[in-house]
Amino acid sequence: MRTLIVDDEPSVLETYRLILEQLGYAVRVAASARQAKGLLDGERFDLVLCDLTLEEHHAGFGVIEHARRANPGIAAILMTGYADEDVMKIAETKDIRTVFFKPVVLEDLLRAIDDIGQQSNP
Repeated sequence: MRTLIVDDEPSVLETYRLILEQLGYAVRVAASARQAKGLLDGERFDLVLCDLTLEEHHAGFGVIEHARRANPGIAAILMTGYADEDVMKIAETKDIRTVFFKPVVLEDLLRAIDDIGQQSNP
């Protein structure tokens, strides 16, 4: 499964990239919404794992929307250090069913990614 990880924290990008690559995923990383959108314009991904707050407030929503313009069926997981009820409502309206709060429990994240992989490869 081709996965794009988007987060402005270098340690998060490197950690998740290494783990997912060891599990056999093809992974690209982006440290900003702008960089992510550039990768999305040039490559096809099955999953976007994206932080909510990048260089702009709620920029993660924009990254996911950009991904879905080119690939409407792309799966998305949103990560955030905080989220209020409004953020959760927005995520729901944007069909983002999986939201993790930082610090993310790695086992839960890997289970969610595995579930997405199984849904796309029944």
